[in-house]
Amino acid sequence: MEDITKNTILAFGVGSAATAAILTGMYFLNKETGNVPGFGALSCPTGLTHATLDECAECLPVSRETSSALWALMPRDEDIPARGEWPEPDSADRKATSVKKFWNQLTGEQQEDILRAAKKEGWI
Repeated sequence: MEDITKNTILAFGVGSAATAAILTGMYFLNKETGNVPGFGALSCPTGLTHATLDECAECLPVSRETSSALWALMPRDEDIPARGEWPEPDSADRKATSVKKFWNQLTGEQQEDILRAAKKEGWI
């Protein structure tokens, strides 16, 4: 795996494996932590398990950068299952936009920003 990462870095002339992974759209998980190198290593708290990306972006007092990152991760409408009449916290439409699903794609700073805001608002 290191050879692939080194070759990718050399091919793109970038300084880190995380940058190369972003540029190529390939992500190499760290075997020990299960996270993508260069991205946040915090685990998603249980209080945010059923929160959606758009809920966090709209309802939490997060930075503009974090809000933009949350909206950028939002799947297209066509990729979100239809909402039921009475959507449950674990319904298919909420799972498709769950913060937990995309948590490891946020940077450590973005994760900390969300955690700080969720604590402030009493979500966790």
